[in-house]
Amino acid sequence: PRALLPCLGPGLNKHLAGSPALPLILAALPPHQAVFRRISKHTNLVAAGIDAHPDSLDAERLRAAAWRILEPEYQSRLAGVAERYRLAQSRGAGSDDVAQIGPAAVQGRVELLLVAAESHLPGRIDPATGAVTLGADADPELDDVCDDLAERVLATGGAVYVVPAELMPSQTGAAAIFRF
Repeated sequence: PRALLPCLGPGLNKHLAGSPALPLILAALPPHQAVFRRISKHTNLVAAGIDAHPDSLDAERLRAAAWRILEPEYQSRLAGVAERYRLAQSRGAGSDDVAQIGPAAVQGRVELLLVAAESHLPGRIDPATGAVTLGADADPELDDVCDDLAERVLATGGAVYVVPAELMPSQTGAAAIFRF
């Protein structure tokens, strides 16, 4: 294993490029984990690992094991983000009004966007102005406004969190913290 481990660094770097904030969970037998952790330079390597050879777990069991490790941090981070949104909204630096979020997203002013999971807000965003036009689900010309907002925010360097509906700090399906 020692001879193989240095080869993992460049391979992981290639696959993780562009996703610097993603946590890295190591799935390996305990002796291999110890060696990898000793030589790894990955700053997002999570302290807890999955103590099993990854080939011994199917994709669902591997996903479930990873979620058990990440869920507490996810819940804590989500609560902090929701609180940041409430504070920003109280100071006029946040909104859950998609008519305000659309232009801000197009202008690159959205630092963080919260989108309710499983939500669908039929409508469209004007790519030049960010003006939002809402419509009925039956219109095939309409897209999902929340999805379009998320794409625009990511394209301008903002962050997007998909939030379970019951934890969403607003009822509109979207909430934003503005940069300026």
